Amino acid sequence: MPTKKKPSAAQLAARAKFVAMVRAKSKAKKSATKKISGTKKKATKLPSLFDKPTSRQTGTSNKVKDAMRKALAPGKRKSATGKSYTERRANRSDKPGSLLGIKYKSAVRIYFKNPKYNYTTDISNQATEESCKSYFVGKYFNVGIYPKENLQKCIRIKLYKYLVK
Repeated sequence: MPTKKKPSAAQLAARAKFVAMVRAKSKAKKSATKKISGTKKKATKLPSLFDKPTSRQTGTSNKVKDAMRKALAPGKRKSATGKSYTERRANRSDKPGSLLGIKYKSAVRIYFKNPKYNYTTDISNQATEESCKSYFVGKYFNVGIYPKENLQKCIRIKLYKYLVK
C-alpha cells in the first residue's frame, strides 16, 4: 500500500489562511445584534442586497428571444424555496416601460402543385428568403394524415413579416 505524503509547510499555511477566511465570513453573517454589558444593542445595519438600485442591469441579452417572451421588470423576486432576491440580469428581466428586441415574427406561405395543400407556418426571425427557398422549394413534403402518406412538391414560397401584438 502506498503511503500518504505529508503536506508541505506552504500547503499547511495555505490551508490555515483559507480556514481563517471562512471563519471570518461566518462571523460576519451572524446576528446583527451585540450584547454590551448585559443589554442588547442593535449594531449598524448590514448592507442589504435589496438596497441596491434595480435600474441597472448586468449581462447581455438576445433581442430576438426577448421579443418572443414577456419578462418582468427588474426588481425583487421570490425563489421556489421562498427566499427573496433581486433580479438584474438582462436576459431575465425587461427595463420598465419597454420590451427588449424586435417586435415582429416571420412566416412563410408554402405553395404546392395542388393548391388544396398550401399552408402558412411560422419560421425563425433569423431565416432569410434564400435559406427558406433552399429548404422548401423543389422538395417533397408529406401532407397526408397517418397512416396514408401524401407527398406533395413545393413549387414556390412567399415570406411574411408581421407585428406581434
